Amino acid sequence: MILKKVKPANTKEAAVIRRNKVSDLIFLIIAIIMAMISAITCITVEVDYIIAFMIGGWTAFLLLCYIRGRKSLFELMLILNIFAALILIFFILIAKGFNCTTPWKYYSQRKYVAILHPGYSDSFPHKLPKNVSDYRIESVPSILQGTGHFSVRFSTSEQQLTRYEAEYSKQAIYIIPFSEFTYQGIASVDEMAPETYLDSREGDGSIYVPFDYDFWEGHEDDSVVYVISVVHNSNHPRGESVIINKKDGMIEFVKVGY
Repeated sequence: MILKKVKPANTKEAAVIRRNKVSDLIFLIIAIIMAMISAITCITVEVDYIIAFMIGGWTAFLLLCYIRGRKSLFELMLILNIFAALILIFFILIAKGFNCTTPWKYYSQRKYVAILHPGYSDSFPHKLPKNVSDYRIESVPSILQGTGHFSVRFSTSEQQLTRYEAEYSKQAIYIIPFSEFTYQGIASVDEMAPETYLDSREGDGSIYVPFDYDFWEGHEDDSVVYVISVVHNSNHPRGESVIINKKDGMIEFVKVGY
């Protein structure tokens, strides 16, 4: 029987089993907490599916060891459990990408990005308008030389877009017609704004906004890009932008350099 408890032959073995049970219980509690965190992120953020499976397997193994008891391998199991805990914690904390079309998960996904990268989602709305359609949120972390981004786009009412336009037009250092951007999301300015000088000493005047091409295709002429911040460097672009089309009720928030 897999759940058959190990019986000690003498008092010395009983003490060893009790010691192993204490060790297994400590790591079991850690594993359960990690499993709960991973389950929450799976449901609300749509990440960590593989990590959740790994943590679940580790939790089940620890539970089995605790129920049955062990007479030996205290040092080896201690080292392996510490190693497993550190590795799984690392995988939980490392930034992971997601692509989602479920609006109710927006708050959790925005918070997830904010926790891993404080301040990164500050220019994004804290909550979505009630009347939202064509919704998609995407997070692509930077990997080595690859520049990541975080974006959310949706359609909403003209009244809501008017409020967004009033808010972000005041913050914008550039206001550029969307038609000036290539389909790769690149535009350039002849004269860099003073606000960008410090971070763009070796800049080339380029602006990179990785927008959702399929969403904006056919709506370029009536759309405007409000550039909130930017580093003019085509090799290492960073910045925040908001694209608005009041006529067709469309908006996209983009942060690049994730």
